[in-house]
Amino acid sequence: MAHYRIGEVSLDLEVVGVGLQNGTLPPALAAFAHDLKELPGLGDRETDDLNAFLASGWQFSTGKDLDWAEVIAYNRGAEIEPGLLARYPGGGLVIIRNRVVLQLKPSLAPEQIDKVVPEASRARIISPRFGARNLFEVVLKIPERSLGLEEAILKTIASLTADRNVLFCEPTLFYHVSTWADQPEDGVELRKLGMAKKKDESQQWHWDKIELPEAWKTTRGKDIRVAVIDHGFFEDEEFIPVAWTALLSQDGDYVGQGPLPKVSHGTLCAGLVGAHDDDKLVNGAAPECKLILVAIQKSQQALSQVALGNALRLCLYGPNGEPGADIICCSLGLNANNWILEPWLKKAIDDVHQNGRPDPNGNRGAVIVWASFDQNKPICPDTVEDYRDLIVVSQSDEQDRRRQSGYGAALDLIAPGFDVRVLKYVNGVRGTNKCKGSSLAAPCVAGVAALVLAANPNLTWQQVAEVLTTTCDPLGQTVPNPCIGHGRLNAQQAVYRATRMKQGERIMPRELGAREN
Repeated sequence: MAHYRIGEVSLDLEVVGVGLQNGTLPPALAAFAHDLKELPGLGDRETDDLNAFLASGWQFSTGKDLDWAEVIAYNRGAEIEPGLLARYPGGGLVIIRNRVVLQLKPSLAPEQIDKVVPEASRARIISPRFGARNLFEVVLKIPERSLGLEEAILKTIASLTADRNVLFCEPTLFYHVSTWADQPEDGVELRKLGMAKKKDESQQWHWDKIELPEAWKTTRGKDIRVAVIDHGFFEDEEFIPVAWTALLSQDGDYVGQGPLPKVSHGTLCAGLVGAHDDDKLVNGAAPECKLILVAIQKSQQALSQVALGNALRLCLYGPNGEPGADIICCSLGLNANNWILEPWLKKAIDDVHQNGRPDPNGNRGAVIVWASFDQNKPICPDTVEDYRDLIVVSQSDEQDRRRQSGYGAALDLIAPGFDVRVLKYVNGVRGTNKCKGSSLAAPCVAGVAALVLAANPNLTWQQVAEVLTTTCDPLGQTVPNPCIGHGRLNAQQAVYRATRMKQGERIMPRELGAREN
């Protein structure tokens, strides 16, 4: 068991296997295979994580290390991605990658940076895109036979951390991400609807629940740019045209503006934000907004915070001079459980708030709406969902009960997400289906945030968050409270409050994150 520091938290990670992606283990070393009994005491959560990693192309061998010279020779010199399979203290498994995240002092010139991490023979620096100053992900050289992979990673971290020009140096991890809304629903068949099929108003109970029709009397979110981050999107006419699209690799490198992978989960999230109100299928909360679709190439259900951070920065700065997002919705968070917030993602969130929605009188900041994980467990300190500057949303049902999602002081509000009818593709077939998850609740909040900004474009991101939370229906409870945050989303009241603020009525601000336990 080795000691690692991630953000403000110290973790002890126990390595239980070693392996690679983008390559093949020699037969003599592939002792692990798919036999889960090789790991003693493997729980359901760890089994799920391991199966996800195996499905995404990882191969593991039991033990602490491999003969990397033999592995490289077997793969005939092709580039491989090594990693360590480790138990996570909060439950489950993670992969410790052969990479570290490194931030140097912003004042360092390029030639000084080369002195800190010199020569490609020892490490390869991946320069981050989209304005991250002296923040790097460093791909380490695969160790020699005399030095194990974990030992090499720890030695590199210790060496770089000792340099006075290094602000932090930490490992990068792969996590298993599960999206409940992407799972098939027992007993619920896809309703195949043709292009001329009109929607049944009763299908979208959630819009009446949050009083959306009343909010629409003021605005439908015209021209507000809302970015949705996911693994991919179908090119559906219900939300086309879009403002722009972008594709990133699983490591967060910018690939281009398309074509995007066809993934149903991203499609249903985008539809809940901005599907047209044209009496066909379903509509979004802000049907006149401008959608931005950002896809991270899917490696089954494995994801890194580096890729998420780069996706946020891409939403902020836009590709090829395109205008950035006013609101960012992420239902692709590390939502299987609590995960420690890594500095790369934290700095990206801060960047979005500091530099989003630029204005000659000062940047107003873009809004970030984040789906809670889909487990009925408390949100722990120092985790992604606990970060105070995110608007964290859990799902509620038709009776306004929070269902199967994170709770605690970090929860801002709940919104409809349980048995909500959405635009969905199943095996490429287009239709609607009932789905559930905080993945659905977050787009509802992002869509209403677009209505709020359309009603009052002068609001800062903090004021938007304040409007959304203070206008929630408290559901007869004292709020905020750990179970429902400030209550259930109310679109009509949020738009009304934003309009009053535009007319000059003074609303006492309350800092987002000043939550009561």
